Amino acid sequence: MLVTDTRSSVQILPAEEDWPVPKYYGACGRVAVEEFAGNMLTAHHHSPWLSRADMARQLLIAAKQFTVRHPYFRFYLTDVSPDNIAVDSSGRLRFVDLENVIVVDKNISNDGKPSSWNTLHSSENFDCPGCFAFSTHDLCTHQISDHNLYAVCQHLLAPDISSDLLPGGLLHDIPLHIVKSHPHLPDLLKECSQPDKLADRFIAAQQLLTVFKKCSPNGKITVYLGKRDFIDHITGIEPIDGVILLDSEYLKERKVFGQVVCSFRYGREEDEVMGLNFQKDLYLASEQVYPPPEKRHENLTKLQERLMKKLGPNAFPFTFVLPANAPASVTLQPGQDDLGDPCGVQYYVKMFAGDSDTDRSHKRSSVNLGIRKIQFAPSKQGRQPCTVVRKDFLLSPGELELEVTLDKQLYHHGEKIAVNICIRNNSNKVVKKIKAMVQQGVDVVLFQNGQYRSAVASLETQEGCPIQPGSSLQKVMYLTPTLESNKDRRGIALDGQLKHQDTNLASSTLLATPDQRDAFGIVPVKGKMLRADSQAEVEMFRQDTIDQDLEPIAEKC
Repeated sequence: MLVTDTRSSVQILPAEEDWPVPKYYGACGRVAVEEFAGNMLTAHHHSPWLSRADMARQLLIAAKQFTVRHPYFRFYLTDVSPDNIAVDSSGRLRFVDLENVIVVDKNISNDGKPSSWNTLHSSENFDCPGCFAFSTHDLCTHQISDHNLYAVCQHLLAPDISSDLLPGGLLHDIPLHIVKSHPHLPDLLKECSQPDKLADRFIAAQQLLTVFKKCSPNGKITVYLGKRDFIDHITGIEPIDGVILLDSEYLKERKVFGQVVCSFRYGREEDEVMGLNFQKDLYLASEQVYPPPEKRHENLTKLQERLMKKLGPNAFPFTFVLPANAPASVTLQPGQDDLGDPCGVQYYVKMFAGDSDTDRSHKRSSVNLGIRKIQFAPSKQGRQPCTVVRKDFLLSPGELELEVTLDKQLYHHGEKIAVNICIRNNSNKVVKKIKAMVQQGVDVVLFQNGQYRSAVASLETQEGCPIQPGSSLQKVMYLTPTLESNKDRRGIALDGQLKHQDTNLASSTLLATPDQRDAFGIVPVKGKMLRADSQAEVEMFRQDTIDQDLEPIAEKC
């Protein structure tokens, strides 16, 4: 489907839900009123390089959002030009002209799927300077395409673009210190613009967004990681791959070891007195990185190859594989008066110089770089949840029946949950009110009685009440569990946090088998509780799944 009206696009993708579009106020006839989103991107062609780098980051994130964020549709932009993109005074970037957008249904029925549906589509570059060429037929007959990344990388970021609006691309004249600290950047820009293989554009875009570097205090050891979020796909966990760069004088008669450490804090730091310690460090992987082994068991990734080529002979690769039962990164939200590190599970990659991997590392010659192990959100929905509960009353005839059906089983963070309820009152009691809630269940596996539940969203209503004996009621209640409505509540489980990055309520932990749970883990699940109050209470509980909205686009192929 081709949308040819900006008003339709900004209403389907509202700015209030953090889509990169201006706020829409309304329309009268052919006149639409939108928020002023700032000057065009072309006005920032000569802004400071770091400011332009942040704009490039927003462009790549927006390209990914238009492709994967919406639960039902993919939006492919067909007019990506720097004069159709605005940047406000705070540096926020928005697409102001969405007049021509191709909308593809992500969830078409099996009967209507083209033969090419389950293959990845990659937009091709044509020998046509300044042309933005694409095939509407190809975009509509594939479940996913890298078209938006192609549009951003090829026509806004690439240094060899022929446009007079952004000569040299948005990231022209990369400073020398940036090239030294991120030597892979020019190659990634080229790979995103003109990939060598299928899916390479997705990989290059992800690496452009998330390449991390950290040095030891003495400056002798530098760690490079392509990303800090590693996904648990239930059947396996993504390997942790990167490169270390060593000072040439530091290589003499020294060994460098690498480890993945899982730090589990199960008590408040301020309560650690008289030798008590409420933290356990688990070493999940360890290997000698330098001198390197004579034969590597793993093949080098593209990122490792690029970095080693740019950094020279003193760069050495490393790869760690986490065990299948490694717990997810989870933080228990501290109270307002709590001090010290919060309870939870944290991961970090540690590199240090020593004689063996059991040596006590010196802070000046070691590097600790935090990472996260996060839960993959399945792309396929499970069975539609439905539960019926019946309650009879002592010394009273009949029973009260409560039936609840959810619109689906899998929800992403911030998504509205529709709870369809049906109450049949075959008793002689009167139902006076209805209350629905989303409960978060947390299981601290280390302790036998470490399970507890907290309501993260609730709604109480008397609409449709009282329900008299012999009557029934059908209605839909909507619940939206968010972190914003649970701020400063001690004990709420959150997804693991890296420094001061924003996080959200913890995703449900999915296990291949129940016995996979590690003893040093925190397992969050979500559930729905519905209660109908009469002279006695009738309640039901339905376990459900709320996951990270990851949908890694390269994995969809």
